[in-house]
Amino acid sequence: MKKLLLILLCFPIVGFGQCKGDCMNGKGTYNWSSGAKYIGDFKNGKFHGKGTYTYDNGDQYYGEFKEGKQDGEGAYSWIDGNKYVGEYKDDKFQGQGTFTWANGDKYVGEYKDGKQHGQGTYSWANSLVWSGRYDKGVQKDGHYNTENYYKLEDILGNNLRSEINLIYSDNSYKINLDISGIKVDFLFDTGATNTQINKKLLNQLINSGTNVKILDIEANIKYGSGNVIPGQYAIIDNLSFGDYILNNVVVIVGNNQSSSLLLGIGTLNKFKNWSVSKNGLLELVK
Repeated sequence: MKKLLLILLCFPIVGFGQCKGDCMNGKGTYNWSSGAKYIGDFKNGKFHGKGTYTYDNGDQYYGEFKEGKQDGEGAYSWIDGNKYVGEYKDDKFQGQGTFTWANGDKYVGEYKDGKQHGQGTYSWANSLVWSGRYDKGVQKDGHYNTENYYKLEDILGNNLRSEINLIYSDNSYKINLDISGIKVDFLFDTGATNTQINKKLLNQLINSGTNVKILDIEANIKYGSGNVIPGQYAIIDNLSFGDYILNNVVVIVGNNQSSSLLLGIGTLNKFKNWSVSKNGLLELVK
């Protein structure tokens, strides 16, 4: 997690440079010998209203000022490519804002006293996303987009409960699922965290028009034998699960055509509650 760049602004007092226009109460341009420049509104000799301040190192702020301080809506651009667009209070990020790093990372959310505070979403350039609550710049309660978690709007169906009879075969349970009309059997494994599909099924889903989002995030599939197979995270929609249809289901795609299809507890965590009886009855609670 990158630390935000804090801005400590000490604007020079008007009077140690050259003014063009009205730099007391009106619109003007003020140039400092250091190369810094302000173009905009003045009140009582201070920046007040809308204006653009260009620093001597090339950084630039455009937006609202109040009594010489950044206050209101504004945008700050660093020469290294970083940029902030949002609300300010007393020269600090305050309220809603978006901070974009030169490498493609981005934070969208709330700020307080120059720090991420409140609800926000941090997106990495490689498609990894964390959404949740921040407290003074520290992530607290939230989820990554590589996790399956309970979200009521992802569950389509009117019934509050649904039951599925698991299929017992070869000393293990299997579950038959329907994804956009494609019926497949998954090994039901509550000891596994993730749900795994292979490239063959992925291609079938894409060809059928299923909404599939492939994330540029690598994953490792670990088997009980100790073998590890590389894979990649993906998010799929339209998974029929008992009386429900699940959307935004996170899966791992194995890097081969015929790796096993495995349903882990991560997908079950999309529901408010779930349980499995000794005789293989899976109960889901919306």
